[in-house]
Amino acid sequence: MNLDQFRRQVREWLSSNLELKAGLPKPTDAEDRVLQAKIADGGYAGLPYPVEYGGRGLTPGHQEIFYEEAAPYRLPAGLGVSLGMIAPTLLDCASPGVLAEHLPKIFRGEEKWIQLLSEPGAGSDLAGSLTRADRDGDRWIINGSKVWSTDAAVADYGFCLARTDFDRPKHRGLSVFAMPLQAPGVSIQVIAKSDGCDTEFYQEYFSDVALPADALIGALNDGWSVAQRLLFHERNFSGGVGYSVGLRAKTKESVSVDDLIAAVCLRGTPLTEREEDLLAQAYSNAVVHNQLSKRVSSGYTTGTLSGPWGSLLKLSSGLKEHRRAAIAVELCGSAAITWDDGSENGPIGSSWLNAMVMSVAGGSNEMQRNTVGEKLLGLPREPVVDRDVSFRESLRRRAPAGEG
Repeated sequence: MNLDQFRRQVREWLSSNLELKAGLPKPTDAEDRVLQAKIADGGYAGLPYPVEYGGRGLTPGHQEIFYEEAAPYRLPAGLGVSLGMIAPTLLDCASPGVLAEHLPKIFRGEEKWIQLLSEPGAGSDLAGSLTRADRDGDRWIINGSKVWSTDAAVADYGFCLARTDFDRPKHRGLSVFAMPLQAPGVSIQVIAKSDGCDTEFYQEYFSDVALPADALIGALNDGWSVAQRLLFHERNFSGGVGYSVGLRAKTKESVSVDDLIAAVCLRGTPLTEREEDLLAQAYSNAVVHNQLSKRVSSGYTTGTLSGPWGSLLKLSSGLKEHRRAAIAVELCGSAAITWDDGSENGPIGSSWLNAMVMSVAGGSNEMQRNTVGEKLLGLPREPVVDRDVSFRESLRRRAPAGEG
């Protein structure tokens, strides 16, 4: 189907089936699932995925058109991880049986997945994971903890990285499992955010959680490759490219350049030269990031770009959002970060309090610079002293004197 014909069909379907989002609240998790099921029934879910796994077998370009046309409509707000990160990773790494079981349910909103990667002692050093999976006959027994998981309380499955062999080097003794979050032995606790808004992040505890042998995603002890694939798609999602094209087009930055201009103009006094310079910085940063995003998206579509260009977009987002938050506070002063007791702070205050999120979540700016330098620019890797040392020995070396 050509793109122009597809666009006309999308417009007609949207106008007959979805509500305009203007004035409507953000959908709840239950509403997300209903909306996603409606999109799937219309034939617009999983557009670039194979038909045998519940997709349409079309192109990322078709998906981009759908979300362009759907931007004014009320769409699912909390399924980005499932649709933009987990689904393409499963397609790359999972067995046909796993794909047939889970992808159609993800596309319909029947299964909501989250990442279970970071741990209290393993964030940027993801390969240092201590959550363990021990084989017990025809099942796996999982023990450990994960942290900073988004929407864990309303999710169905977790993409869980666990250590399956402590005697292999740390990157080669990991495996990934499909973890049902309602399974016995799973405990989920909320993490309070600094701005007092939302209950978004959680920590999970696993105590003798039993999983079937076929819960394994990818090959045994090859979990590092699977996790890297997930991170690849996560960074593409942050930049809105690859299988995630269009998925983030409907999101609005917490503080836009227009918000900044409006906040300054409310004072009723002329802009100083410094304020004009700050607004120009915010505007130019936004333009550069948007152009970069378009260039990378076009490169993926045409095949002129390959590799982890999503890391460059992720780095750009982290730098842009952090700088914009700082500019907002300088322009608006104390009014940006104070509010009455019991009331919710405005977008500028939230932006400042959460300024580091995009610099850390999904891989820190420092990790993105490593990826850009090594995999896009071809710079040499930093030396690694424990690459061929068993993880058990690495832990022993790390232990303080007297505890080894």
